[in-house]
Amino acid sequence: MNRQWLLRLGLTALALLVVSDKRRPKPPAVPQPPTKPQP
Repeated sequence: MNRQWLLRLGLTALALLVVSDKRRPKPPAVPQPPTKPQP
């Protein structure tokens, strides 16, 4: 697969999540804390 294609797909998915999250008044689930990269 093309790396740039995967990056674009990821950004698109993230944008859709942000937009859908802004539309709804309150998210049903509690937002999970950012995952820390393990050494």
